[in-house]
Amino acid sequence: EARDALETMESDSIFAKALIAGSTETTELFQRILSEILEIPQKRPGLEFVCFHALEKIALMRGFSSIQEMVDMEAEALLVIWVRQRAETNFSSEHDSFPLSLTAPT
Repeated sequence: EARDALETMESDSIFAKALIAGSTETTELFQRILSEILEIPQKRPGLEFVCFHALEKIALMRGFSSIQEMVDMEAEALLVIWVRQRAETNFSSEHDSFPLSLTAPT
């Protein structure tokens, strides 16, 4: 039961962030939250489905036709955030990789 309660709280938190990202007029806040939600499944694979739905909600609220279009349009800013976070924290881990959502399959 504790695990279910934790997952419910995490899901609620992700959706609250999605609502903020979708409705904020501040581009920086939108991009920062988008970056956070994109990174969650890497650390918590069990939340991937929740994050996907949160990203769909953000894309819809922001007027994008799809998650892919939103990520493509924000890719440069997301990359800057990712690099800055790694530089500020001197974070280096074999489990921390370049976000696949910012790479093209070809």
